[in-house]
Amino acid sequence: MRNGPTSAGVTGHADGATVGEPGRAVGDHLFARLQAGDHDHALADDGTQYAPGQAVVTPRVIRGELLSLFRELEQAGLVENFDQFKADLLVVRSNQDRSRVNAVIPPDIINQFRVFAAAVQFRL
Repeated sequence: MRNGPTSAGVTGHADGATVGEPGRAVGDHLFARLQAGDHDHALADDGTQYAPGQAVVTPRVIRGELLSLFRELEQAGLVENFDQFKADLLVVRSNQDRSRVNAVIPPDIINQFRVFAAAVQFRL
C-alpha cells in the first residue's frame, strides 16, 4: 500500500527559504511513518470507549504518534523546539469526510550553521 515518501516543496523558516536536506528528511520520515500503519484501522472520535487491542485509531492516538516521531527526529538532529511543536500541532477528524483526519504539522527544522561572529578584544 505504500506509495513511497515524498516531500517536494517542503519549506520552512519565516523567510520562506527551502529547508533543503533536513526538511526532505523530516518529510520522508513523516510520510513513511504514517503510511507504515495498518490501513485496516477504524477511525473513531477522541473519547470513544473501545476494548484494548481493537484496530481503532483516534485523532489523539495519531497526535501521540506524531509527537513520538518528532522526538525521534529531534534525537537524529533534524528538528528542535518540541514544546512549541506540541503546542502548535493540530490533529482533528474531518467533519466533511468522517474517514479522514486533518493535521497541521509545524516542525522547526534545525538550521544550518553558516555564520560565526566574534569580537576579539584585548584586555589591559
